[in-house]
Amino acid sequence: YGVYCTRSMTGIHEIGHNLGLAHSGAGTKAYGDGSCHMGYGYSDRRMCFNGAKIWQLGWYSNRHAIVDPLSSTWEGNLIGIVDYAQALDGHYVVVQIPASNIGGSDDYYVSFNRRTGFNSDTMLGGNQLMIHRRKKGTGHAQSWLEALYEGQKKLDRIVITSAIIDVELVDIQYVDSTMVARIKITGQTQPTSPPTISFSPTSSPSYQPSHNPSVSPTTHNPSIVPSPVPTYPDLPSAPPSISAISPRGYTFVPHLNKELAAADVAPILMGMYGDPHAARVLLDNAELAPSFGPGGGLKALLDPKSIHGKAEQLTN
Repeated sequence: YGVYCTRSMTGIHEIGHNLGLAHSGAGTKAYGDGSCHMGYGYSDRRMCFNGAKIWQLGWYSNRHAIVDPLSSTWEGNLIGIVDYAQALDGHYVVVQIPASNIGGSDDYYVSFNRRTGFNSDTMLGGNQLMIHRRKKGTGHAQSWLEALYEGQKKLDRIVITSAIIDVELVDIQYVDSTMVARIKITGQTQPTSPPTISFSPTSSPSYQPSHNPSVSPTTHNPSIVPSPVPTYPDLPSAPPSISAISPRGYTFVPHLNKELAAADVAPILMGMYGDPHAARVLLDNAELAPSFGPGGGLKALLDPKSIHGKAEQLTN
């Protein structure tokens, strides 16, 4: 380590480790907090530890305050550690917002980094309000710079899963030679699950059809049975063979034994034999009753006398 071993800042840093202190980081750098000896130091400087480390060590403990911003707003005055000897009633060195009050896994520490006296060489946040965080408790744990009130900054918001905490810098004033930062800390809980939104209409919509008095309602007559939709038989590609000759001299076509109207069967027979052929369909329930069962049926016949004559279509 060469020359670093001869510097007092290196010695204080290592003594801090012996006291149980871990490093002080900022951003992504584990040694990035220049307001604390547990950060990175490259020369001899007059400075001290940050608010999280001071709380862990128990220094200035009679000027510590623990707040619960989810229960009530807290307003108070912060002074730097260099003004501890001149502290008045109501002056605090470090304010802790513990995880036990707001949830989460980290404790938060608010302090005022007065740059004077034995802290006159602080490398970061001189005369500014600062917020640090670390794992809850007082054991060995890395601290991180959470917020730095630079320039005109007056408010910082700590957002965690269970709560939102606002730390407001109200003003900075001198009381004699002591610089006093007045702060206000407020908080609100965050919902643990998204709210359920439901819509309840004030009235149920209903459809009211308009009434037309000129239209009479349809009455149901159980005695009326609708006619079945006719179905046509599969037709052969050639004329059917003659299987029976009726007493009247007509040829019976057995594959047309369907309950079809005569006017429907005639075109079918015409299509089967073509224009040169004649088709004649007769409805004779009495003659077909024995063959088609009770109630009779349709008889499709071909007239052999007219087979080569002009096509003829009869209905009923």
